[in-house]
Amino acid sequence: MRALFLADGGPTVGLGHLKRSLVLAETLSHDGFNCRFFVPEDSARKLAEAKGFAAEIWPDDLTNLPASDLLVADSYRADLSALRGWRTRGAKLLVIDDLGDRDLLADFILNQNFFAETLDYGPAASKLLLGPRFALVDSRFIEARDKRRRGKRPRLLIAFGGSDNGKLATAMGRALDQVLTDVELNLVVSPLHEITPEVRSFTAGNPRQFHLHHGADMPSLMAQSDVYLGSAGTQTLEAAAAGLPMVVAQISDNQAPNIAAVAAKGVPAFTAPEFKAMARAAMRIIEESVPNPLAPEIDGQGAKRTAKEIRSALGV
Repeated sequence: MRALFLADGGPTVGLGHLKRSLVLAETLSHDGFNCRFFVPEDSARKLAEAKGFAAEIWPDDLTNLPASDLLVADSYRADLSALRGWRTRGAKLLVIDDLGDRDLLADFILNQNFFAETLDYGPAASKLLLGPRFALVDSRFIEARDKRRRGKRPRLLIAFGGSDNGKLATAMGRALDQVLTDVELNLVVSPLHEITPEVRSFTAGNPRQFHLHHGADMPSLMAQSDVYLGSAGTQTLEAAAAGLPMVVAQISDNQAPNIAAVAAKGVPAFTAPEFKAMARAAMRIIEESVPNPLAPEIDGQGAKRTAKEIRSALGV
């Protein structure tokens, strides 16, 4: 079976689309699928290749994509109408979506968010795969949940996603430095951006308290952390899978529904980065040992459930 992935990723849109597509591709590869990626930018291509997949820049005309048995589309800026012809050619189309605000027509629609089941997709798909049961999260985050141990000094992980060049993480670090003194702070800068002199200067000022990571092994960092502070995108699901208490903020319009959903479940969630308030929320989590209320909803089996649905539809 041949599977093509049309996955977005880059300095402006971040890594969420690409990361979850890679998780599904790895699962399908274990099932014998030959997976191949088409991405919009060279930085995303390199990341897909680093995971062992063939990858190239997607064509201007998406109807020129090569033939395959399955096409997985995860992008807001790709013209999905150009992909509908795949259904008439016998191939299956899976669209990974977040908002339910587009005219979709596919064999599968996957929305892994906590609010997904409140959306009305109508007759857009033959099969709807909705909610965190289908979260495309690396199983290593579930393993991180079992490995997490609290140390003498609280460890906080600050990561605002693939679009952050360190500006947001540094502002969060400064706010935390004002309310929490005896802690360790891990600041993650996206591998899609260069580290700025301002970020280097800030973290070098107190090497015992601040640790700078240019990109990171996030499952490992989450296993070593006591609180996650960052954006309300894919990393929210990853932190939930790791059982890591969190404080999150909206940094793009498409994260608004997720902010509302996780706030309703008891997570400190902000509609914009309010660094001082977020720092106080983190301090409360540490002082009161507040757990992550989202953790029970993610078991790390979302990619396997999705792959099972795909294999059934393809008769393999």
